Amino acid sequence: MVAYSLGNVVVVNYFLPKYATFFNYAVHNSRLYLKVPPERVIFMNAGFHILAREKFARGAFQFIERVLLLQERGFNIDVGYVTYPPLLSKLSRDIEDLKALGVRLPNAKTFRGYFNGKKYPEAFTADEKALIYSYALDPREERVLNSEARYFGKLCAAGLSSFRMDPAGNVYRCATSWKKYGNLFEGSFRPDTAPVACPFRHCACPYEGFKYANGGRASSGGVIREVANELLAIPGRGITPKKVLRYVRRKMKFAFPMRNH
Repeated sequence: MVAYSLGNVVVVNYFLPKYATFFNYAVHNSRLYLKVPPERVIFMNAGFHILAREKFARGAFQFIERVLLLQERGFNIDVGYVTYPPLLSKLSRDIEDLKALGVRLPNAKTFRGYFNGKKYPEAFTADEKALIYSYALDPREERVLNSEARYFGKLCAAGLSSFRMDPAGNVYRCATSWKKYGNLFEGSFRPDTAPVACPFRHCACPYEGFKYANGGRASSGGVIREVANELLAIPGRGITPKKVLRYVRRKMKFAFPMRNH
């Protein structure tokens, strides 16, 4: 069955008929979707990072035009407005403007990251959290706002019925994981045969956890095994002590948001 994405869902449509596969790439050519039957796609999430869009001529309008095109084609697409702290004063106006332009499902997505030395969402005030929640699409957004979306040690079906895939066809467990499940184009893709433990203290996409990490607690051995699998995947990511140190220094000096969906 299909994909959740703003990426190359053609691949999913014809090669992963039984699974939900996640992409998180910018759409450079929305005409691609003219070739994909909308009924084969479960849903799409378009993350609206308005400050990034405003750096380009017609950036925001081009984004909206593509969303409207996908809506007209019959795709189930929602637009997540990332609530970067400097944008909160215009959140209401921007979402109402999106609605007025014809975007059907604009909604607020909790910013998770650092800004001006403060960690979010913890640094949001009660009033700011209430504002964000008022524009949430899912009531479980409150758990994200309160940093309660934790899945470590829970059995998760990511890797069994849901995956992340890069443009080269490499398949991974989820948005946080680098545990590889083979390559779709090379015919080496192999999913898990049952839900396994979530090995992460912090989830890059808590919304995946809402859907897939709801199978009870895993055994201690199962948790240790999955943590080990992720550690073994680190060399393949090209991570070195020097890169880790550089990352920490940047985090301490500047605001670098985590991945948002």
